[in-house]
Amino acid sequence: MGLGLAAAYAASGTIAWAPGDLVLLCTDGVLEAQKPGGHLYPLLDRIRSWPGGGPGSLVSFLRSDLLRYTGGGRLDDDAALVAFRLAR
Repeated sequence: MGLGLAAAYAASGTIAWAPGDLVLLCTDGVLEAQKPGGHLYPLLDRIRSWPGGGPGSLVSFLRSDLLRYTGGGRLDDDAALVAFRLAR
């Protein structure tokens, strides 16, 4: 969790969310996953290729894509994805 480093990376602010917005949270295991050759998983590019749907379909899409990207269907670190849609 990087508890000792939190102050160096912490920031506060406000984000205006609208009803229906989809929010994705992920751990560093997703962001630091690599394919053979050492290229990090390009999460933002991959989200752009998601065909759409609800939170569950986004998590399923990214999970499958992440395992395929890293080659062999296993990760070297723990990874978690959580998505939710704000109530209307």
